[in-house]
Amino acid sequence: MSMQASVYADSVVQQRVDIPAIYGEVDFTIVPERLDHDAGPGDDRFAKLGRAVARVFDQPSLLETIRNATMTGDRVADAYA
Repeated sequence: MSMQASVYADSVVQQRVDIPAIYGEVDFTIVPERLDHDAGPGDDRFAKLGRAVARVFDQPSLLETIRNATMTGDRVADAYA
């Protein structure tokens, strides 16, 4: 049984080890629906913001940061909780 690689940075996945009560069961191989992989600068939803959206999509490292941030909690507050 092989395990699928994480789609997140190691620091995001490390939350599972650091705060297992909250993140222990999180499957970090799945991207949540709120991150639409099929979206792109030509998407009708972005018609009014076309140029700004295009600048984001032209920066793969920014998209990676956004993907990681959406699954990163507040380590201090989460540990306290």
